[in-house]
Amino acid sequence: MVYTSFGFKNLPYNDAVNLISKIETAINENSKYLDDNHDNNNLYLKIDDITVLIYQQFADVKIRVFWNGFDAEWMQTEFAKTKRRMMRKLR
Repeated sequence: MVYTSFGFKNLPYNDAVNLISKIETAINENSKYLDDNHDNNNLYLKIDDITVLIYQQFADVKIRVFWNGFDAEWMQTEFAKTKRRMMRKLR
């Protein structure tokens, strides 16, 4: 049996922009560290009750978001698309 559930966390504008910005900054400032061909190179962020794990698998940077028992994964291209859409909607 497969169980799929969904959750929604309401983030005020400033918190949403701050979350995206912190993730993007962490990736940009640590890109060499992530690229070092080590399977154990992980970045960890704790933002309020959200935990973010950033790692590289093969050539792709992946972002896992843990919140309230949920575990979601973004590839870096999906993250960039989400950021563009969010910023367009929040203007």
